[in-house]
Amino acid sequence: MKTILVLTMLSISLIAGAENTNDKKAVDKFIKGKITIKTTLLDKKVIKRFFEGNMYQSKISHNFGNDSSSNRGPVLHVLKDDVIAIQKPSTSQDLKSLQKALKDGVSLSKEIDILYFEKCLDVIYPISTTFGGKNAALKEFFVKGNQVIFIRGKFFETLRAIIVDLDNNKKIKSIKYTLTFKK
Repeated sequence: MKTILVLTMLSISLIAGAENTNDKKAVDKFIKGKITIKTTLLDKKVIKRFFEGNMYQSKISHNFGNDSSSNRGPVLHVLKDDVIAIQKPSTSQDLKSLQKALKDGVSLSKEIDILYFEKCLDVIYPISTTFGGKNAALKEFFVKGNQVIFIRGKFFETLRAIIVDLDNNKKIKSIKYTLTFKK
């Protein structure tokens, strides 16, 4: 596990808001020692089938005395000199950063491909165990026309799902996350 000290968006916005050079330097110095990002390499055996390069889970922590916290940050996909931040979705949305990180021409033409892709989703977007594992019990996938639907848990009366749209050759066209899937 590596520790990387960085200026996060918090520090950048604080520094940008500082009005003079001395304030900017003081805020910069203060923030650098208070915010850390730790990264952990994700399972390469699972990831390499669909993604080139490496992926890291980030954990963002800050410590301002009595005010401290640590949160799961984005997955960082590193390919050569390029880094793509793959955010955990919190609302229904397209997963463009995940799709951008895919190898060219990825296909889900066979059930084994779908099973491996589901393993990738489990690594990149772990299913929440907040409610005693109830979400994990709902995990499944099924094919409906040119879509593969991966159920990722419950959201009130509907299901959370990752929906992968495929073209006629079963190559991935788009990936989206929804909180309102109904079977």
